[in-house]
Amino acid sequence: MMTIQALHILKQGVTVWNEWRSMNLKLEQAGEIVPPQLQFVSLRAADLRWFNLRDVDLSCADLRNADLREADLRHCNLRGALLNGAHLQEALLSHAQLEGANLTGANLTGAFLRGANLQDAYLNGADLRQANLTDIRLENACVADVLLDY
Repeated sequence: MMTIQALHILKQGVTVWNEWRSMNLKLEQAGEIVPPQLQFVSLRAADLRWFNLRDVDLSCADLRNADLREADLRHCNLRGALLNGAHLQEALLSHAQLEGANLTGANLTGAFLRGANLQDAYLNGADLRQANLTDIRLENACVADVLLDY
């Protein structure tokens, strides 16, 4: 899906987007169409709560201060994305590709990050309390002042 078309649908809100994704999911899974491509888009401070963004390519997207609470970001490509100050509480991020992403000051409380790749990511000051961190990759990640459960 071309960026402009996908972005137009996304901006119509969570109901329209999730219905559209639901209709196209079987075609995406069968490889007949590719998941939405939203590389380099600016969604700064966007309200993306409850959006189904599974498998979407958001590499290098500007999602600073975006509200992604309870969003489905499983298998999402977020390589190099700007997620500084993003609200990712209870978000589904299993197997997400977050290499080189900037999550400085992001709130990931209760996020499901199982199998996520956070290599070379910036997590300084991120809140990871109650997050599922099973099998994550953190090689070369910056993790100063991260909040964790002990």
